[in-house]
Amino acid sequence: MRYAFVIVLAALFLVPFVWMASQSIKGIGDYFRLPPELIPGRIRWDNYTKMVSNYPIIPAALNSLFVAVAVTLIQLVTASMAGFAFATLRFRSSRITFVMLLTQSMLPVAVVLVPMFQVVQYLGLVGSLWGMIIPFAFTAFGTFLLTQYFLGIPREIFEAARVDGASYFRIWWRVYLPLAPAGLATLGALCFVYYWNSLLWPLLVAGGPENHTLPVMLAQMIGISASSPHLVMAGAAIAVFVPLCLFLSLQRFFVAGVTSGSVK
Repeated sequence: MRYAFVIVLAALFLVPFVWMASQSIKGIGDYFRLPPELIPGRIRWDNYTKMVSNYPIIPAALNSLFVAVAVTLIQLVTASMAGFAFATLRFRSSRITFVMLLTQSMLPVAVVLVPMFQVVQYLGLVGSLWGMIIPFAFTAFGTFLLTQYFLGIPREIFEAARVDGASYFRIWWRVYLPLAPAGLATLGALCFVYYWNSLLWPLLVAGGPENHTLPVMLAQMIGISASSPHLVMAGAAIAVFVPLCLFLSLQRFFVAGVTSGSVK
């Protein structure tokens, strides 16, 4: 019964992706046909070539890749450092500081958009890719996740390294990071997918079309090319391909990292 329930649940989650793939290989005539067909009579693979040749999807995808990779790498460094400090060091007001950090994740994004934009504008980063990266250099969720993961590492390892004369930085770099591949892969996968699909903030600070990310380009394409919904679906399928490959390659680490943090 458990396996049957999981299979049904997985099938429900797959319905939007299957429908998107089906719509992306239809012609404009088949797209509006009633009743709708899952597999069209004529498969139009050229929708993907038209999408690539007629719209700037490649530059937009490269912008999304740069932003997602940069934010992911920066957050892995900052969150692992903060998580290591909260998990191993005993300093005054550490619990209060940790709780204050977690309150950041409880705030709706809309609440902080205006002050974030004012700071980015003051720094002169509006209209650049770095304006999409710098405000997200720190993550409360990632710090919490890696703190819980590092707490699962025996403290005797930390104390033995300190007795051997290792500095805090050396313990973080040479001891704790090699012991936490699942936690790092989990945070990296979640962070990459989130910022790859991010729309609102890049839409606010992107400026010109040369800085548009893939979600921004697809959102604008919906308004401009209302007569080509099949091409929009082809672009959406292309956008899903990269995070899907990332998740499949890191699935083993992802499941291990989530379960380890939740158990702790």
